[in-house]
Amino acid sequence: MEPETTYSFYVTSVPVLGTQSEKSNVVTATTAAEDPNAYPEPPLTTPQYLRVTDVTYNSIELGWTTSPLATGYDVYVDNKWFGGDWAAAGRFSYEIAKPTVGQSVYFQVAAQDKDRRVSGKSNGLRIVWGRLDAPQSVQVVSGTRTAISLGWAPTAGATEYEIYRDGDLIGTSPVPRYAATGLTEGQAYDFTVVAKNSLWQSEASVPATAVPGREYNIVAYYAAWAQGARQFSPADIDGSQITHINYAFGDICWKGAGTTGAECQNPDIELQQGYVFNGGVIQGYPEFDPQGFEELKELKADNPSLKTLISVGGWSWSKNFSLVAADEISRRTFASSAVQFLRAYGFDGFDIDWEYPVEGGETTNARGPQDKENFTLLVKTVREALDAAGQEDGKYYLLTIASGQGDNFTVNADYANSVQYLDFINIMTYDYNGTWQTEAAHNAPLYYDPNNKSASAKRFNAAGGLQGHLKGGVPNYKLVAGIPYYGTGWGGCASGGEYQQCSSTIIPGTWGADAKFDIADLENNYLTNPDFKRVFNNYAKVPYLYNEKTGVFISYDDAESTAYKTAYIRSIDIAGAMNWEISADRNHTMSDQLAADLPAGGGSADSLPAPAAPTAGKAGATEIPLQWQAVAGASGYDIFADGQWAGYAAGTEWTLKSLEADTSYRIEIAAIQKGEDGKAIRVSIFSSPLAAKTAPASDPTPTPTTNPTPTPTTNPTPTPTPTQAPTPTPIPWYPTYPTATPTPSPSPTPSATPAPTASALPEPSAKPQPFNDVSSKHWASGAIARASELNIIIGFGDGSFHPNGSVTRADFVTMLGRALGLDSTGGSLDFKDASSVPLYARGYIAQASEAGWLKGYEDGTFGPKRTITRAEIAVLVAKALSLPAADSKPAFADASSIPAWASKHAAALEIAGLVQGDEKNRFHGDQPLTRAQAAVLIINLIDYAKKAP
Repeated sequence: MEPETTYSFYVTSVPVLGTQSEKSNVVTATTAAEDPNAYPEPPLTTPQYLRVTDVTYNSIELGWTTSPLATGYDVYVDNKWFGGDWAAAGRFSYEIAKPTVGQSVYFQVAAQDKDRRVSGKSNGLRIVWGRLDAPQSVQVVSGTRTAISLGWAPTAGATEYEIYRDGDLIGTSPVPRYAATGLTEGQAYDFTVVAKNSLWQSEASVPATAVPGREYNIVAYYAAWAQGARQFSPADIDGSQITHINYAFGDICWKGAGTTGAECQNPDIELQQGYVFNGGVIQGYPEFDPQGFEELKELKADNPSLKTLISVGGWSWSKNFSLVAADEISRRTFASSAVQFLRAYGFDGFDIDWEYPVEGGETTNARGPQDKENFTLLVKTVREALDAAGQEDGKYYLLTIASGQGDNFTVNADYANSVQYLDFINIMTYDYNGTWQTEAAHNAPLYYDPNNKSASAKRFNAAGGLQGHLKGGVPNYKLVAGIPYYGTGWGGCASGGEYQQCSSTIIPGTWGADAKFDIADLENNYLTNPDFKRVFNNYAKVPYLYNEKTGVFISYDDAESTAYKTAYIRSIDIAGAMNWEISADRNHTMSDQLAADLPAGGGSADSLPAPAAPTAGKAGATEIPLQWQAVAGASGYDIFADGQWAGYAAGTEWTLKSLEADTSYRIEIAAIQKGEDGKAIRVSIFSSPLAAKTAPASDPTPTPTTNPTPTPTTNPTPTPTPTQAPTPTPIPWYPTYPTATPTPSPSPTPSATPAPTASALPEPSAKPQPFNDVSSKHWASGAIARASELNIIIGFGDGSFHPNGSVTRADFVTMLGRALGLDSTGGSLDFKDASSVPLYARGYIAQASEAGWLKGYEDGTFGPKRTITRAEIAVLVAKALSLPAADSKPAFADASSIPAWASKHAAALEIAGLVQGDEKNRFHGDQPLTRAQAAVLIINLIDYAKKAP
């Protein structure tokens, strides 16, 4: 409670949920005035982030962030007092008369004030004359289809860093962060970093390999209280499906107490055994946190790439953020205690969940217009503290925030200035509608639904929130979209439920009378209830449940809506998805969908290509006819006009109707693959936007144009099947030539080329089409031309070949089948996932399976969309050609790394002259096969077969 404040209390009974008795008598009481001497004075603040600012031939220039109230600084060299900065300028020149290479010096700084109080010592800084260590812990912080954001531990003595991509210098940075943009989706890049100062330069760091489009962040919030009645602990999380866990929540101490009023000082908590000063970060749930923290460490041990962050604040515990941010002393306490918390409990980063600066949040929260400026000061202070700790620990510490979905948050959080200090931003694109209103509407709509007549409907959707943040100054590689693992409900809603008035906003949810429903609860108990009807809103791209008998309406997200949201994430090229909250997804429905749609750590992508070559026919005053190229595997297509869903087409033609005359429209098309139940299971990114304009009102009705002859498009990347699937980390086998812009999305169309008769090899039937991304000097140009001439591998609709694009299992079997003259229509499939095998590949896969040289995985699936590796093709090609397995390992330099099940088959191909190593004679068995490599192998196979007796 607040001092000198009057509070009134009364009691009611709740005989039946949703009803209340009359109030009891009211009791009023006023709290006492606050004692100004009740709280200890904080110690003098320690200087922050001691670092080298320059090096000369006989001196080391030091700098640090000064301490409030300090009048001077003591400088310690090798743990002994050496001198001081009596001007309190935050800098010191350490002179060395005769510096010797290899000479080591260790620095620290402490502050003192006019009362001769002395602070604790700063972070330590060890400098070895003439030497800089190579940057450590270089890592992918976030990734999109065209950008990779990097971070690394600050190097002691460095004042600048050079960043290299595949050996070429691409930029410099004064801080341990850098974003590489303009990259090609699906292409592997090796990034290295070199530390520098005026005199010295380090060796290059260990490379960090990254593949744009396969480095998404999947951030899961975990609620500490899930360990209680919900009986879901961190040990229950599948760490292989996510990249980050935000543990919710840590609290902030203010005037000796946490937000709940509990005393911060606690003899049972190591970091809280003494008095905790204003701004100190404390455990939020001491009854759960120790066990939770230990289980997180164990989870990380089993999943080395997993990052964990402590999230501080949240809706209920944001009361004191404004007070902490307003004062330099409490900001520094907050930052230094954050570092202590991370080190003590093994976290990799710090997440600030301030709900909200300036406006909004709980009514009891401190707030004010000064929050905007102070927000930037707070995150800057924390960023410095984390970098100082990282310089000592050889580790890169993450700093993220949770963001409100409104445009006002981009202003109130001062993104124009604050975003530079943040690694990424998790935007809470949910809770757009809730029990504070009596109209049933959607919790997290993706797009605007014109049937929603609310004044805020056009902006209150996930697409609006994400676009507002991008326009508000957040770089795309720092933006992560929120997806709720829960639904929101209303009771007593009028017929139909959606957008209707409801009589009750207090209905039983999964864990209480809060009208909140875990997705697992909905799946287990509501979707199985025949009284609840599931409806999918095509405009908003989210489902809802409605019970006509009770009037209960529940808006929620499921796998289908998640597929649409991940497609939008990829379309607008942002960094991934965050969810609240992981314990709600006990059936792994949402987690499975996210992991499939947003590959992380260089993993294989499993997505439909975007429709290619959208065109508009002659427009009328109210209509625009559209056409586009087909996408293999698509069940149909969604058409969008100006960001709003306009309709679904089963084919490749559609006419936009009911348009405004003489008006320009931005048209985008997405390919949709539906499962047997009619729900979308895969959604492509948008096609290239098409600008089209309706005719003036006086023009006659349009005459649709005939379909243009589509440019032949390649079959998607095919792939054979061994009994195990190595996880690829793409490294080019042959030299690659990255383009300056992202590769266009293909629209694979099954080849119409007649299949050769049995056992006959196809002969040239037409001149090969030149490809705009394969020059005559390309190492595989000859093979690509021949493979195209034989209609074994065709190009894309935009005239490209994508030589560095990966190949799927279904695609490679198709290529191989065509080369061997198999029938494209015969046979049957017995694989569990036979329904997901593209039509153009079914016959080839069936015959290969029946012939015995193609097998599925141990779980009975074929995995048609998985990227095929070089080890897999070695097995497949050797068996298809009946090549006997070699008696010895292949002669490749990396033979020991080729899986045992593929090694002798790779040797057989090597002996037959069908494959060869790279310039260092490496086979790279775990790497994905590229389209250029596939062309070379297929042509080698054809030539080999012609020579065979």
